[in-house]
Amino acid sequence: MEATAEIPQLESPWFVTVLGRLAGVDERAYTGAGFRDVPACEWYSAYVEWASQKGIVNGYGEGIFGLNDFITREQMAAVRQGWLDQVIAERYFKGRARK
Repeated sequence: MEATAEIPQLESPWFVTVLGRLAGVDERAYTGAGFRDVPACEWYSAYVEWASQKGIVNGYGEGIFGLNDFITREQMAAVRQGWLDQVIAERYFKGRARK
């Protein structure tokens, strides 16, 4: 019998929250959610709003984040790259023009 490994699935708010916490986001600075399908008072709301304001996530358009959607590898790669760009810009180029 061949052994197979299950690939865990992660919903979008979880992934955005992990990145926000790694970036040291002050969740008190974000009081909304920025998307119609994201309630403003949930544990992930501030991180979704932060990621949206920083251009890390865009949602599906028309104010939809896809709250209960599992994040795909492609989406995860795009969000991670946006997060890295944001972290690098804030930590290393703050107050200076990037080349």
